[in-house]
Amino acid sequence: MRIGATPNRPRRIANPVLSAMIPAVAIVTGVIAFSQLLKAPPVACVNDASRWNTVWSLVHEGTYVIADELDGEFWWTIDDVKINGRWYSSKPPLYPTVIAGAYWVIHHVSGLDMHEKPEIVIRILLVLFNILPLIAFIWVYGLYLERNVPDPWARGFWLIAGAFGTYITGYSVTLNNHLPAAFGVMFAVYLTTRIVYDGVRCPIYYLLAGLSAGWAAANEIPAILFLIGVLAILGLRAGWRTWAYALPAAAMVVVAYMVTTWYATDGSLIPNYLVKDSPRYNYEGSYWLTPTGIDAAAEPKLVYIYHMLLGHHGILSLTPLWLFAAISMLLFVSGFSRDRAEIQWLTVALSVTVFAAYVVMTNNYGGGAKGLRWTFWLIPLWLAVAPLGAEHYSRSRWARAIALAALVISLWTVLDALQSPWGMSWLHGIYHKQGFVPY
Repeated sequence: MRIGATPNRPRRIANPVLSAMIPAVAIVTGVIAFSQLLKAPPVACVNDASRWNTVWSLVHEGTYVIADELDGEFWWTIDDVKINGRWYSSKPPLYPTVIAGAYWVIHHVSGLDMHEKPEIVIRILLVLFNILPLIAFIWVYGLYLERNVPDPWARGFWLIAGAFGTYITGYSVTLNNHLPAAFGVMFAVYLTTRIVYDGVRCPIYYLLAGLSAGWAAANEIPAILFLIGVLAILGLRAGWRTWAYALPAAAMVVVAYMVTTWYATDGSLIPNYLVKDSPRYNYEGSYWLTPTGIDAAAEPKLVYIYHMLLGHHGILSLTPLWLFAAISMLLFVSGFSRDRAEIQWLTVALSVTVFAAYVVMTNNYGGGAKGLRWTFWLIPLWLAVAPLGAEHYSRSRWARAIALAALVISLWTVLDALQSPWGMSWLHGIYHKQGFVPY
């Protein structure tokens, strides 16, 4: 079969039990995340504090300025930059701007102030922007499995794994840009497969695919490559509707991102987080002049690669489910599987490119985070390709046993992250306690 060919499969692989599981698992995931949200502090660390300061300033001050003097923010943060004597958040600005719109409504309708009642206001906003999209994320993934994975065991296993075994659920109790990027990737992947492999030609599918891919890129700069890939796949396989509907929708998000960046940098189109070697970051008194702990890690590249894959921030050690995604990608590249070729090529290319870029450009693990958070936006792609190679292992008892063991470890990691996303993972704690790493 040629690359890119679509196998003869039914448009929808019916199984009443598995179909009923999709909404049930999605809602249970949301309930678990919500229960943990009620236990978690509204503002967890300096990372989300930077974003919440922006939200508050936009609504109450009408500006992206979060302080006029050092340490003048309501919630103290090290994730800030200094421009023309004033402090701004270093985080991507479009997402906090959207959240500020929701907060504006809450504030003017109820009179609640985020500073005075953070335990109410912030949790409402996290339900709106984390928990509800998480439920939609799992639901859409279930629909993807139903249409693309014929093996019932693989469909059930990966639905459970996608709901409870990834950092998307683990980080749903805190504000961050990784989740909205991952949500955008998942929705774009599902819509793209519906267009390319199911022959859907409804304009709304193209609009939403472009909007979702653009949203992912607006929250994770490397996801620009994903946006380009999605537009290329749609353009080559689905024709003029891509340029008529998907491209304008994506462009709308890009323009919104550029406009918010202009105001959040006091007149620049270069985001704050891309200029870490500039005076914006390295002002007098900045934490980043003398970082400490894991932020100061400067290990040899081989050590860094080890910890990225198998060590204290290891993609495969903390969430070994991705071993099966790696196997599926290897089967695809080796020619044993050509199913959903465009999505598989895109996943392979992005995984290799992003991993190589971080190895070359940095030794940083993303600070005090319980996973390699810069890779979280790739999780929907790994979820998409992992079950495509399932026919090569799903009938083996040994393979199923290994898959279940990998799921148990991943579940433990996600539970650990749900309780406190920012800090040492359980594996990082072991490394530190045993003296293997000083941070």
